Amino acid sequence: MDEVSAADWAVRYTQVVAAQVRYYRNLRGVSAQWLSDRSAELGMPIARAVISNMENGKRESISIGEVLCLAKALEVAPIDLLTVQDGKTEVAPGLTLDRVSAAGWIAGTPDPAALSKAAADLARAQDDAERAHRRVEEASRRLGDLLGPDLSAPPLEAFPRAGGSQTSQPNPGTDELRQVAGIREAIGAALEHLDGLDEETMSDNEKTLAAALRQVCAAVQRGEIRG
Repeated sequence: MDEVSAADWAVRYTQVVAAQVRYYRNLRGVSAQWLSDRSAELGMPIARAVISNMENGKRESISIGEVLCLAKALEVAPIDLLTVQDGKTEVAPGLTLDRVSAAGWIAGTPDPAALSKAAADLARAQDDAERAHRRVEEASRRLGDLLGPDLSAPPLEAFPRAGGSQTSQPNPGTDELRQVAGIREAIGAALEHLDGLDEETMSDNEKTLAAALRQVCAAVQRGEIRG
């Protein structure tokens, strides 16, 4: 934005503030002289002529101190003078907001729409975390049932290898092998899902379960747990 446009905005915005001052002055039923006297009582005298010129569009600027003093004198919030009641106000060059959004911007708080989106994102993340938590708990339970208290499983050598010799005798370990493979796949899927979550949204239980499952996987890779 060039200097001319910025200067035009300053003039337009002063007129917005002036119109708000006049609105609340009339709403209270007080004169420009009363407002001038009240500003003097508050420690920042604003001459009646200054107030009249501002309300009549003859003044092209207004200071922050004047806005705050006039708001105090009229017993309104500064945002009431800085924005219109209905509709939107160009509170900065190129930044047009409604009163609620403008108040949040001035106060440094998030925009309500951004807050709503963040809340929705958090709710979805919590739902994902709960589903992952249930999957991890189920996988942990099934793994515990298969491995037993000593965390041992039948060695891979106990089962027929793909492409190896076939036997007509039933192998009691085949079902167990399939179950272990299924458990490992479920744990891998659960860990993959947990790894995709933001740690800040995960509960302590989910973090603990994820760490425990990683330890189990690492133990399997090291050969400490076989199956």
